[in-house]
Amino acid sequence: MNPSVEVGASERVSAGLLATGALLVAVVDDDDLYRAYLSELLSRQGIRVVQAASGAELLDELADQPFDCVILDHNLGVETGLAIGEAVRGRYLDPPPIVMLTGEGGERTAVKAFRGGFSDYLSKKNLNPTELVNAVRGAVGRHIQEQSQRAEREELSRLVGRDPLTGLNAREYADALLGELGTRAKRRGVPFGLCLVRIHGFLQLQDRLGYVIADRVLRVFAGRLQKAARETDTVARYDGTTFIYIVDKDATPETMEAIERRLGRQMVFDVNFDEVSVKLAPVMGFGLFPKDGSEPSAVMEAADAQLAIAESGEAEPERRASGAMPTTTIISDRQTDRRQHRRQRVLKRAQIILKGLGSTLDCVVRDVSPTGALIRVTDYFSAPDEFDLFFLDTRITRRVEVRWQIGNDIGIRFIT
Repeated sequence: MNPSVEVGASERVSAGLLATGALLVAVVDDDDLYRAYLSELLSRQGIRVVQAASGAELLDELADQPFDCVILDHNLGVETGLAIGEAVRGRYLDPPPIVMLTGEGGERTAVKAFRGGFSDYLSKKNLNPTELVNAVRGAVGRHIQEQSQRAEREELSRLVGRDPLTGLNAREYADALLGELGTRAKRRGVPFGLCLVRIHGFLQLQDRLGYVIADRVLRVFAGRLQKAARETDTVARYDGTTFIYIVDKDATPETMEAIERRLGRQMVFDVNFDEVSVKLAPVMGFGLFPKDGSEPSAVMEAADAQLAIAESGEAEPERRASGAMPTTTIISDRQTDRRQHRRQRVLKRAQIILKGLGSTLDCVVRDVSPTGALIRVTDYFSAPDEFDLFFLDTRITRRVEVRWQIGNDIGIRFIT
């Protein structure tokens, strides 16, 4: 799909795609007969269809090829369409639009669907084929329009020298400033310095929590970095995961060390997004003209080399000995489930026993290991630090500790 299509032309474009048979739609439903029925309705309209019976199958298909739209059943047994939609949007920067189908949901489910970012909501009861096709056409059209508007915003940000995600100066601005500082340094010998800053472990965080939360982390981190900077310094987003901090006033070794200490203190902080809690800290590499090079590119290479050493952890013993703040990214135990044992892929029905409330919650146990497991609840609730888990098949009760929780998924460790 072309992201530069004119705004307001969404219906015309989507109708053209349908007419040429260019649309590729994923139909996700655990009912084999109904899934085949929906696929036949769409195929008769010239739409190519790929079928999936679960959220896992959908994610596998999305990894292999892009879809123009996803039609997703609300109730897939142990899974919900809302949770699957959240997983898709968290994993992909530009996820396909999703149309939800339900056979039993009411107005409340529809509200949840729209709040969750679904493009449309249809009832399975007396489903009209034309209504289904129009819902797909409208979803694709709106998605094209959103892509166009996003491209226009990004182009505008580029023209004014701002990074569209964080609002910081863009790389073009930083490169231009470094060029000016390099020229000034050669003519008058005025030193300048720079610091490359990353969230160490950010890529692992992104894999764990998805692109949506990762982007929010980047925005918060960027704002914190801007506040920590001196008024005479410049902060920019240099690439996807790297920020640059440029010092063009009083750029001495002592000043650079003071900046490192200040960033080491002020850039270690907690950030909370709904159910997700993350603790962040920076990893940094410094370069100084003329100590580290006679060209901006050489100073940059020196900072990048120091950053690579810091990220590898080789600099940690020296930092601990000097009393400096460790430059590592820390994710709270609720978000890191370091697996010391191989987990077995299973589906076991169980109940969460909340003794203080005198109630139980049904759940499904997945990925069991000798030390822990992943459990999924149908409806989100804030899990306590500890609770009893009753396995319905074996009639065994285990005391567990919550290690992390993201939405309806909870990582646990067995205590007894």
